[in-house]
Amino acid sequence: MNLESDFNAYFGELGIGIIIVDNDLNIIFINKWVSSRLPLNKQSISNLSDLYDGYSFSKIKSLVCQTIKYKHSHTLSQAFHSWIVPLKEIRFPDGLMRQSGSISIFKNIYALIQIKDESDTVIRINILKKANKEMQAIFKGFKDDLLIVMNKEGRYLKIEPQYSKLLYKTIDQMIGKTLHEILPKDKADLFLESIHKSLDLNQTLGIEYSLDIDSKKYWFDARISPITDDNTSVVFIIRDITEKKLLEEHLRHSQKMEAIGTLAGGVAHNFNNILAVIMGYSQIGFSYGADNFHELKDCLHNIMQASNRAKDLVKQILTFSRKSYKNKSPIQISLIIKETLHMLKASLPSNITIKSNIESNTGNILGDPVEIQQILLNLASNARDAMQDGGLIEINLSNFFDAEKGEYVQFSVRDTGHGIKDDIKDNIFLPFFTTKQVGKGTGMGLAVVYSIVKDCNGYINVYSEIGKGTSFDIFFPIISKPSQNNIEIKHDKISNNRGKILFIDDDPQISIVTRRLLESLGYTVFSLLNSTEALKAFKKVPNEFDFVISDIDMPNMNGKQLAVEILKIRPNIPVILCTGYGDLIDNEEINKIGVSQILSKPFTREELAASILKASIR
Repeated sequence: MNLESDFNAYFGELGIGIIIVDNDLNIIFINKWVSSRLPLNKQSISNLSDLYDGYSFSKIKSLVCQTIKYKHSHTLSQAFHSWIVPLKEIRFPDGLMRQSGSISIFKNIYALIQIKDESDTVIRINILKKANKEMQAIFKGFKDDLLIVMNKEGRYLKIEPQYSKLLYKTIDQMIGKTLHEILPKDKADLFLESIHKSLDLNQTLGIEYSLDIDSKKYWFDARISPITDDNTSVVFIIRDITEKKLLEEHLRHSQKMEAIGTLAGGVAHNFNNILAVIMGYSQIGFSYGADNFHELKDCLHNIMQASNRAKDLVKQILTFSRKSYKNKSPIQISLIIKETLHMLKASLPSNITIKSNIESNTGNILGDPVEIQQILLNLASNARDAMQDGGLIEINLSNFFDAEKGEYVQFSVRDTGHGIKDDIKDNIFLPFFTTKQVGKGTGMGLAVVYSIVKDCNGYINVYSEIGKGTSFDIFFPIISKPSQNNIEIKHDKISNNRGKILFIDDDPQISIVTRRLLESLGYTVFSLLNSTEALKAFKKVPNEFDFVISDIDMPNMNGKQLAVEILKIRPNIPVILCTGYGDLIDNEEINKIGVSQILSKPFTREELAASILKASIR
């Protein structure tokens, strides 16, 4: 085997360049990687002088001779040798490849020159340098926004501007840290999920989120975009939308009040009917003697039914009137629609008929119950205005499957009104657009509906025919069912209870009737009209009471303040707070205080007993 075939067996197919020369710079061997890139035919090259001239040749000659004489290896760096061999592939304006390599002794008499193409590395470095300059220019273009570069692990790489008031922490605390080291867990999870989704889809995504910065709640809109071809980094362009959110909330609340004002006449009419039933049966009951027990019982039964109707109506109005903070959660929309229908039927004029088909087994959606109520009431209010001479409103709820988009809940409101003209149909969801007379509406009703649906990742279809009516079909994406943690307590027997209760309410009539209800359940009751006096009484004999039941809305010291003081004295005593404001109560605050149960007024004897039982086993 000759030298060339011997060398070829070693180096012929290597993915780097190999040139072997002797002490006179004669080329003994050139492998395939080098020969395929030579500017001349291999046969016309016998010495390194055929490849180099001038300073380059003298330098390479010196290094080869030193290597063979002293048996020392030499590294050929780009800084020292801009190029080692002038190969013919052109990748740069100077017409030369960038290379790195080394010269080492081989078989004790030869110099072995290794060549590695570094062109791709240099190209990447130049691209990154250029991209960094472009990124700096881009960053400067977003004066009012916060730009954050992160890698796919959610690590902060770059933040501009460095002193933005919108930063959750200082830049020194954030750079190099991960999302979970900086942000609350729920926000960090949201960001990381968005990063992975943006990289997987290779597209820009948008999210809205809130953060508490310096004791103030800020709302942000963030756009997440991949910025590297290898899908390893993203840029967040973050904009402060706090003022926009506050304005939206103000407009929604104003429009909500307008809807209540519009429906108030119908509600008042229905409430007066309920009061007429209660007053009428009360007077009839007074006229009966001791021998008319069954007739008297029938009167009381009808009074109770009318009272429950009034209770449900007030509950619906309170729920709808409360301010929504857009705390979306998994909800069973069918239950909300059914509850809202009760208030709707009580508010519409008698010449309008409601026909409903609400499927109970529809999927769960992510939303705010109050906002779902607002959608129905706004659409029903528009339908009523479109049917001045009466008509039909159809309300339907069912599951819907879209082959491309997936599973949805379809919520439809249809009327038999005058319809919407084609030339204005595209404008009906615009804020302040209205066809009603001045003073008859703000033009925010459908704009609010559209905003709520969009916020729930849903969409709306509108179909209308002049003289026949209009149909609004709303589609909400279905999510997985929430876990059921509610405890159902059955009360086959709610008497024969034992224990002493401290009861406080500043309304004398409420105090008397509640005390009698508690006594009918078997409890001993000590009732007071003043929370300050109640606290004094409790301090004297704190271990004498088994439960404390108090109204919340009282002068001087309210029920929550009273509960705090009582629980300081006896941390484990069950405390029940009563309120006429229902869902307006902040449950998180109540739980923090240590209150066992919230009982909404008016309550039945059964509801009172159930609340005490739940408080006792908590």
